[in-house]
Parts: sequence; structure tokens; C-alpha cells
Amino acid sequence: MDDSEQMLRAVESRLRNLATLKEHLHYLLGSIAVVLIIIILLGFIYLVAQFKGDKSFDSILILFQVAACGALGGSLSVARGVRKLEIDPDSHWAMNALTGGSRILIAIVGSLFVYFEIASKLILGTLFLSGDELPYAIYAFSIVAGFSESFVPNILSKVSVEKSEQK
Repeated sequence: MDDSEQMLRAVESRLRNLATLKEHLHYLLGSIAVVLIIIILLGFIYLVAQFKGDKSFDSILILFQVAACGALGGSLSVARGVRKLEIDPDSHWAMNALTGGSRILIAIVGSLFVYFEIASKLILGTLFLSGDELPYAIYAFSIVAGFSESFVPNILSKVSVEKSEQK
């Protein structure tokens, strides 16, 4: 193999790496966009609740707080593992951005699921939900649920085993 062939292969490899990095960036930007949308909605709901001064927005506010924590956990997971992702450098940038955003939506669903399990006392029955305040432990579990893709399935299997043992 002569020098010109080696040089062409090196240039091709660098271009492919550059294209892959660009698509990883699109993936990250899609996930960050969803996180920002959730945080902006949370701020808007908070302002409306403060402006109205009534308690009718409290349950929606709590759900958005939990969703925001799950989105933050999901974004940490995406940021940590983005280099390991196999992304086609030839795919359209919007596809990678949507895929990154969908990971955050899945993290949000997981965090809401954990919140409902805690609120219904299926897990952490000793955790006390007091009036208007949501314990920071629920926020922490929401972040973990958003971060870990196996956290919610592990909880489900543990709850189902405990329920079958009680029968």
C-alpha cells in the first residue's frame, strides 16, 4: 500500500469520525431540548399557580417537578453514554435529535411511574407525604428512575414478588 492510499484511508476515517461526532451532538441537543421544554413548562405552571394563589395547580406542579427530575436524570444518562451509542453518520440529523428526545420522554415516564408507586405506598411505604411538601427523597428517586433504565423494571419485579409472597 502506498502513501497516497494510507493518506486517503486516514482522511476517510477522520471524516467518518467527524460525522459521527456531529450526530452524537444532534442526539444530545434533542435530549436537552426536551429537558428545557419540561423545565419551561414547570416554570410556567409555577408562575400560574403563584399568580392564581389557589391550590388547584398543586398536583400538576408536583407531577411536573417529578417529570423535571426524571428528565434531568435522563439527560445525565444520555450525556454519560452518548459516546457508546452506535449512530449512523449518514442518517438525518432530525432522526438523531428525535431519538435523543425520546430517551428523555422515557425517563420522564419512569420517574412518574416511581412517583405513583411511592404515593400509593407500593414502595417505600414508610416515606411520608406531608401536605403540600413533596419530600426530597421522591425527587432523588425520580432522578434515579430517569437515569437508570433498569430501575423501574427492577421495582416492578420486586413488588410482584412481594405481592405473591403475601398471598
